[in-house]
Amino acid sequence: MPLRFAHAGDFHLDEDRYFTDTAQCLEWFVADAIRASVDLFVINGDLTTYKATIRERNFWVDRLVETANLAPVILVAGNHGAELEGDLYVFGRARGAHPIYVCTEPEFIELGKAAVAVFPYPRKAVMAGNEHSPGGTFARQLDEFNRRFDQRSGCYKLFFGHLGVASARVSSGQPLVGLPDFQYAGAGSVSCAQDGVALGDEAGGVGGMDGSLQAASLADLKEGLING
Repeated sequence: MPLRFAHAGDFHLDEDRYFTDTAQCLEWFVADAIRASVDLFVINGDLTTYKATIRERNFWVDRLVETANLAPVILVAGNHGAELEGDLYVFGRARGAHPIYVCTEPEFIELGKAAVAVFPYPRKAVMAGNEHSPGGTFARQLDEFNRRFDQRSGCYKLFFGHLGVASARVSSGQPLVGLPDFQYAGAGSVSCAQDGVALGDEAGGVGGMDGSLQAASLADLKEGLING
C-alpha cells in the first residue's frame, strides 16, 4: 500500500520580515497536502526565526490543527526560534483528529505502515561529529534506529533530521553526518546552494532537502539558496 507524506521545513516565519509571503507559502503547502490526502505531515525544524511571537504562534497553531485533522504531524526541533528550549511545546497542545508529535530529542515513531526515525538539531554540534567521524552519541543513535528499522520489516522506513548530511555544503559550521538505512530521508538546516548532493546515495534510498524560504545571512545571499 502506498504512503503519501508532506515534508517541508525551515519556514522561518518572522513577523517583522516577509511575514505575509512566508505565511502564504505555508498555506499553499498545507492546502496542496490536504488535496493530496497525505498520510503524514513533517515540519522539519525552524518554524520561526526567533522565539515565536503571539502572531507567529497563532498562525502556526491554525495550520497545525488543519494538518492534524487529516493526518499525524511530526514537528522536528531546529536550531532557530528557541525550539530546543521549549518553544515547540505549545504546538503539541494543539488538537486535531490525529496526534502532533513534538520531537526535541531523537525519537522513533511507529505509525501503522511507516516507521519514522527523527533527529532534531544536535544540542551540541560535537555530538554529531563530522562526515568522516560521527560522534559516539550520534553513532549509537543511528545503530538504535537501524535496529528498530530491522524489527519493522515490510513497513516504510523514513528518516527526518534538522542537520546536514555528508557531502552537503553548509555556511556556518553545522555538523555533517551519515544516515541510517532508509527509504526516504529528509534533511533540514540547508541554506547554501548544493552541488548536486544526492542525499539518497547515503543509504540507497530517496532523499529530500528543505531549504530556507528566505536568505538568513549575507553569505546565503551570495551563495544562493536551495528551496526544497
